[in-house]
Amino acid sequence: MLQSQTGSDPAGHPRRVPNQTDSDSAAWGTQPAAAGSVSEAAGVKASFSLKQASLTDPAVGIHDLPDGDLATHYTLGGGGKKTVTFGESSIRVAVRRPGEFSEILPLLVPADGRLVPVSGGVTLKTPRGNFQVSFGPGATATIAAPSASVLKKRVVVLTLHARDELNYTLESGK
Repeated sequence: MLQSQTGSDPAGHPRRVPNQTDSDSAAWGTQPAAAGSVSEAAGVKASFSLKQASLTDPAVGIHDLPDGDLATHYTLGGGGKKTVTFGESSIRVAVRRPGEFSEILPLLVPADGRLVPVSGGVTLKTPRGNFQVSFGPGATATIAAPSASVLKKRVVVLTLHARDELNYTLESGK
């Protein structure tokens, strides 16, 4: 079951942001210090690049792309920008936003899984393998477990706290 947060763009067109828990506290995105929800809840207008070259007219639908990293770029409400880069074995996220902000990462944790803080990150350990969230200097992390569950997995919210900029990487198999 995939829930969504709704919002609208400046022209009033509806936008939907995926959110499995139907909750502001467990929606993936960037949350300004004084805000009650992530910036992405209001909608984003993204641009795309492949191998650092702009994709001016990306085709809608499912199709193969040439080899290389695919990135999406968008501005954040209230200032700042975010880039999400999909590499061959990782997802890299770079957030630039003036002042203090948090990055909310809802993680689905199976019954036999556990989150383990490590230097510069957090590892989700399971018997089937690990999933690593690594973050750069200047960031701190907190972990909260709301009462939500999705597909028989617990929703655990990893929140990365930063000021002005944040870089983090998501990788499986670490």
